[in-house]
Amino acid sequence: MKLRLTLLMTFTSIISVSAQYFVEENLSFSKKKGAYVITNAGERIDGEFAWLKFNRYSIKELALDVNGEKKKFTAEEIKVFVGVPSGLAKFSDGMDRATDINKLAGQDFEEVIKRDSSYFEQALIPRKKEFRMVQLLNPGFDSKIKVFKDPFGKETASIGVAGMKVAGGDEKSVLIKKEGAEDSMFLTKKNIDEEFKNIFGDCPKLMEYVKDKPNSIKMSNLAEFVFLYDQWMK
Repeated sequence: MKLRLTLLMTFTSIISVSAQYFVEENLSFSKKKGAYVITNAGERIDGEFAWLKFNRYSIKELALDVNGEKKKFTAEEIKVFVGVPSGLAKFSDGMDRATDINKLAGQDFEEVIKRDSSYFEQALIPRKKEFRMVQLLNPGFDSKIKVFKDPFGKETASIGVAGMKVAGGDEKSVLIKKEGAEDSMFLTKKNIDEEFKNIFGDCPKLMEYVKDKPNSIKMSNLAEFVFLYDQWMK
């Protein structure tokens, strides 16, 4: 009971901090470092990134250089694509402010999150009813809930220097897929309050906290909720 109370008190101290711990979106990949895809049949194909075709924030088609041969893949043919961001493409430094979350979950957030690569997975886009490769925003703490970049979404204002984005804003909408669910769903600033219980309702620790603090249920806190859910539901 004492540990439980301590966890809730720590959570209370961090929940008011507006920080984003999802990785930055990226569609630019290094041609000098390895990349790979995993096909629908489960085969892993390693090579080097060659090119891609995209629509907004999703990949429709891509190619790898495999032993000097260009191999092309559509979003319908592969389950996973992993590539290394090129040049100045970096992940959000918001993760560097995760000290309190580390203490809360008993995990080193910097070690949990996979920051060296960009991860894309196949998803059937709701309403569009077509497959796209969408970016996983929470690699490393995605065992229970996967959060994907909304391929048609927007985000709040971000910080930029010399025309380059260096710190992301909060996502206004994301694509969510929970472990065991067949379909993904859109989660937005407008529906997060009504969908919160559907997503996190089986985690008593989260539900006990938000019961008395409904104002904490907002998109700017989503990454923290997903991370804590991932740790507490193991």
